[in-house]
Amino acid sequence: MHLSLGCLAVLGLQHMGHEWSESLEVWSYGRAHTLTSAAPSVCIALAGASAVAFTLGLRWRLAGAVLCASMAAAYALAPVTYHNNLYLLWLLVLLTLIAAPIAYAPRALLLPTATFADHTALFPRLVQWQVAIVYVGSVFVKATHPMWRGTGGVIRWLAAVRVPETNQGLVNPLLRPMLTHRGVASALDVGVMVAEVIIPLMLFSRRFRRTGLACGVLLHGFMQAWLYPQLFTFLMLWGYYAFVPSGDRAWRVTYAPASAFDAALARVYPRLDWMGRTVWEPGASLTLCDPQGITREGGAALRWLTVLTPVTLLGFAALSLAAPGMRQVFTVPRDALENVALFAWATLWIPGDWGRTLGWVRSQPSRSQK
Repeated sequence: MHLSLGCLAVLGLQHMGHEWSESLEVWSYGRAHTLTSAAPSVCIALAGASAVAFTLGLRWRLAGAVLCASMAAAYALAPVTYHNNLYLLWLLVLLTLIAAPIAYAPRALLLPTATFADHTALFPRLVQWQVAIVYVGSVFVKATHPMWRGTGGVIRWLAAVRVPETNQGLVNPLLRPMLTHRGVASALDVGVMVAEVIIPLMLFSRRFRRTGLACGVLLHGFMQAWLYPQLFTFLMLWGYYAFVPSGDRAWRVTYAPASAFDAALARVYPRLDWMGRTVWEPGASLTLCDPQGITREGGAALRWLTVLTPVTLLGFAALSLAAPGMRQVFTVPRDALENVALFAWATLWIPGDWGRTLGWVRSQPSRSQK
């Protein structure tokens, strides 16, 4: 999972450089020494460079250490820029270092019977607990803050003031009359706190894990479409992959070699299956058999293939975080375009939707059949 985390780090840090630009100017104002005034920017540059090395796998634990140290220094130098997004990223990279394989772990000297698997298995477990801690901390803040506590004050302020000032999405104009209603906002306030209590409990339960994952995706998807918390959204969704097995090759996929779409998918997807979860075999049609023996065909199989690997999440993160200074695509607000893309992906999960289009695409013969 470290590769996908590194990609999120690269996207998040270049987005952070844009978000923090005004704060860094305020911090350096009046400081005569050039090196001193540039210190936060240097820390961010170091963090960005180490994030790139993190994705390339070149001494990625050393790169992670530089990333953590640089971000910690940036927080210390410019505390006004403290942000949950980057704090969570810092913690996750730190967990990656803690869970280093035995060859890099000094504590291995004290555990001569430890195995490589013991240490690599520690990483997803730590990420699981980090996800749970984020939810518990969020509930604690909401339960103690006077503008939360079931009053709906923060939600009404966000819908009426904050979001219209900062975003050009499609969700807030549609939902603002409802979200600014005191009763609706109070109910949503309580509902969010209840969800943040229930979701981690379901994630740690094998019986309710899929339900917890679905609820979490809906929660963070709605937050992203309305509030645009950006990196925080993608880090939390990335953390969900720690609750699913990797390297088990338990999902069996069959495809029709005669279909150009199926043949291309069979060539590309295994290269993007960074978690090693699928096995591909030629067959009569596109089907996906999960570890429980449930078989899905056509569009249903494609829907599940989009979430078995973090690559889809990284694609959405790139759409949201890359080139943060570009607020419009031609004449369309970028926030609105992101809403449309998220809605289009969500429609894939409507049973029967896109079935006719997918059927037409899959009916096109491959080059070897022409």
